[in-house]
Amino acid sequence: MLTQIDFQSFRGFRRLTLEGFPRVNLVVGKNNSGKTSFLEGLAVLANPGGAPEQFKQLRQMEQSLVMHFQSIQYATWVVHDESLGRVASVSGHWKDAMRHVRLVPKKNADDVILPELPAPERLQSSNARKQQTAELVIPSCVVAAQQRSPDDLLGSFGAAMRRRNGEELLESRLRAVDPRIRKVRIAPSGPHRQIEIVVDIGLSRLVPLSQVGQGIYRLVEVFSEIIGTEAKIAFVDEIESGIHHTCLSDVWRGIAEAASEFEVQIFATTHSHECIEAAHAVFAERDTYDFGIIQLFREADDIQGRVLQQEKIAAAIAGDIDLRA
Repeated sequence: MLTQIDFQSFRGFRRLTLEGFPRVNLVVGKNNSGKTSFLEGLAVLANPGGAPEQFKQLRQMEQSLVMHFQSIQYATWVVHDESLGRVASVSGHWKDAMRHVRLVPKKNADDVILPELPAPERLQSSNARKQQTAELVIPSCVVAAQQRSPDDLLGSFGAAMRRRNGEELLESRLRAVDPRIRKVRIAPSGPHRQIEIVVDIGLSRLVPLSQVGQGIYRLVEVFSEIIGTEAKIAFVDEIESGIHHTCLSDVWRGIAEAASEFEVQIFATTHSHECIEAAHAVFAERDTYDFGIIQLFREADDIQGRVLQQEKIAAAIAGDIDLRA
């Protein structure tokens, strides 16, 4: 698991080092405190060559920005303070390994942002970046705050159903939120027999996933990605989106089970106090309290942060102290 992260001139971070990450981490902070940027930095660290797609997934980027990710203007938004003379970097520490990725603004509009890794893993050019080998990529998945289309979920959902205990875990969490749900499947539907995700809620026919409510849709999306992609790190933006606060404990039980069963480290963001309390209560019930809170907050024109473990989280909740930074 990732244990430490170092940001240098990345997005809104001038310099930030955080350590002590457990298996499940909840990132909190006020608006514009760097929560999504924090996930972006972790995503770049996991897959240096995939930055455009990762940024697109986490933000509602105009297509022009996606197409011109290598443009000189976009580089200035990634490197702190819009300074082309500075280099952004993200470093990560694992138990027995370390990775350092540099985002280097170039004067050549064809190759503005160049992720670099220490030799022998260094990516020499944009062509080399496209030819990166599997060992340069740490398997990861992104669940953005914006809902993906049902068609986009087919691959990860199908893969989740094929993994051992994947189907049972996903359906049990859905039933905890909506007891009507009997099963979720991929099936041909419509006059052209198109493949889609359908849900059995006790009606005479199975209904499309898009018709069973935003909360169930969100849960299928989150658990399909975490389970189906076989990721080592999962990034979930606004994890509570679309989910009623009374269901959050059941959601967190599923997150805890999935993280442990499939050995995936999770970094999620939230604005919800109820979400924080539910997560703490669920992990306090487990044999191992493998949960932490990452607080981000602005100081002048910089972003600072800290990682809170069980003792401080419990004390804050008991004292009715708002943990959302």
